[in-house]
Amino acid sequence: AMQPMIFFAARGFTIRPPPRRGIRETQAMTLRERIGIDLGRKLPLEEGIAWAASNDVRYVDAQVDIAPNALESFDDSRCNAVRE
Repeated sequence: AMQPMIFFAARGFTIRPPPRRGIRETQAMTLRERIGIDLGRKLPLEEGIAWAASNDVRYVDAQVDIAPNALESFDDSRCNAVRE
């Protein structure tokens, strides 16, 4: 199962997978590994992460300054849903 690390950026929310064991850091990523999804303003983060995980997409970009993913909307319940 994919266990991403979560990083907040100034204009978005990015999920990055942990480094793969046994692969040198200098090895280039494949095109498939570089593909991500931009959720924009239409999709809640929880739904976007679920879709990305089921489609083996490793990067998610979401605008966290406006609804439906505004930072202030993330209470304990929503944060737990994102972690799962």
